[in-house]
Amino acid sequence: MAMLNLFSRETCNQTIMMKMKRIFFLLCMVCSLSANVKAQQTGTFIDKVYLGGNFTFNYGRFYDVFEVAPNVGYYITPQFVLGSGVSFSRYGYRYEFQEKYYKSSDKYYGLSFFTRYYLSKKEEQILNNVYIHGEYEYLKSKLNSRSVQSDKKVYSHWVPLAGIGYRQILKNRFALSFSLLFDLKDADHSPYRNPIMRIGIEF
Repeated sequence: MAMLNLFSRETCNQTIMMKMKRIFFLLCMVCSLSANVKAQQTGTFIDKVYLGGNFTFNYGRFYDVFEVAPNVGYYITPQFVLGSGVSFSRYGYRYEFQEKYYKSSDKYYGLSFFTRYYLSKKEEQILNNVYIHGEYEYLKSKLNSRSVQSDKKVYSHWVPLAGIGYRQILKNRFALSFSLLFDLKDADHSPYRNPIMRIGIEF
């Protein structure tokens, strides 16, 4: 009976955590979509479009990560951005199994849609460069690391991401962005491990 109660408690906690993650993601999206979406009075279409992307590199004792993800965004208002991008990432693993060492890698191909909301439109305020980020990414993965026999497994799934970031404008339209995101679904086949740190550029 004690084991049954423990199992029920753990299941309940997991359910609560999943609901909290979903609520947090929805709040981030609502904060972004609640921006005033009136068209800007000045500036051409090209002025409101930016090109950019982000990259990730991490190397550890048992794994390494490489990701490149170009994207394009459009400023609906000076504070509110909608955009889309593609991505490619490779995760390398090194592990021990039955007293033997193995190396393997997983590859992911993605298509994402994102929204970003800057907390202020006044250039003199630091909040002008602080933003809330919400993203939904479709990933197709080829996984080799799930089996030492290296039989490939292909998965397709959606990944909800949400978090905050900071943009540092360097010159004219060129800027660096630093984002701290969380995978709210945290599925077994997701390449992400929370928290997710991204460094991006835009111009």
